[in-house]
Amino acid sequence: MTPEIAYTPESDEQVTSAPAFTYLMDTSGITYYSTGANTHPFANTIRTTAVYFPDPYGNRISLLTGQAYSKHIVHGYVSEDQVAAIPNRAQNHNNLIFDHDPVTQEKILGVDTSRVAYMFDPHCALQSVLEGNNYYIDVVRRRVDTIVTLMLNAGIPYEDLGLYGSLQVGLVPQDPSELRRFNDVDLVVTGTEHYDKVVQLAATYHDGANDWKKTAVRFQHNLAARKRRQQLSKLHLYDGEGEFFSDVKVVPAPGQIPSVTDLGVLQDGVNILFEYTVIEAYESLGYPAIWTVANADGHQLQIYSRMYDNIGAAGVGDMITAVGRMNHRGDLLVLTDNEHHHIYPT
Repeated sequence: MTPEIAYTPESDEQVTSAPAFTYLMDTSGITYYSTGANTHPFANTIRTTAVYFPDPYGNRISLLTGQAYSKHIVHGYVSEDQVAAIPNRAQNHNNLIFDHDPVTQEKILGVDTSRVAYMFDPHCALQSVLEGNNYYIDVVRRRVDTIVTLMLNAGIPYEDLGLYGSLQVGLVPQDPSELRRFNDVDLVVTGTEHYDKVVQLAATYHDGANDWKKTAVRFQHNLAARKRRQQLSKLHLYDGEGEFFSDVKVVPAPGQIPSVTDLGVLQDGVNILFEYTVIEAYESLGYPAIWTVANADGHQLQIYSRMYDNIGAAGVGDMITAVGRMNHRGDLLVLTDNEHHHIYPT
């Protein structure tokens, strides 16, 4: 499928809700899946998502795991009636219908659902990553042909570019019979090996009010996004100095599962204090920052950060004091770093 290119800006006021995050991890690597989140001011928003499947011959390589992926397009529609209402349906014969049924998911994703541990919506997840790196969402949503051309001209090969976007079809609330179809291209990302070229490109590219240099290089704060995020699902935490409201999570290092004996007896709604020392810090343009931390007994965890106030504020050797709690699903939730008040939302 080659979607039409269109630039669709969004104001902060338009985003009034967000879905609960779900996570999908295949035993051979991470795959991306979207159920069609209604985060736009349309009734019954539905979504087409670029899905990356583990593939030893794929040309998309994860910077986090080294896993190779191949890219597929998955069309998500919530009902047959919704598909039938799309103009020129004959041109969309490969549209797939799916819901929350595991059998349907398995048919569409082409994976054995018994190997699936978690699911997540890539659109919202990566948007949070960008906000966490202080990108302005309206800035990174630009014409994909323009930004790809710029990166190609800067010497970054096409196969090293990751395109992230979604084709959304929404029913306009004012007129339910009217369908709007547009391609919402959020950004183009590339690996850290091309960071210098990206910085050089950003320094020369300026689009009026949309200053890519300011957002991509200086990592200016996205206060509007923070305010919007605070209006979503919240978790009440206390770090010893003050109260915070945010969803937070610590992710174990690959192959490691934190247990109650490692981290103390955690109960739903009960906070516990524990300390870690940062032993490795990883940052990547367009990806979450990652810290590998260890406690006094040598137990290690990886913290995936999607929001932080200062790039690299928690460096190797720094002590991180964290308050953790278990939610009703048994996930370990953590608010880290008393000194800097960093928040790591899920």
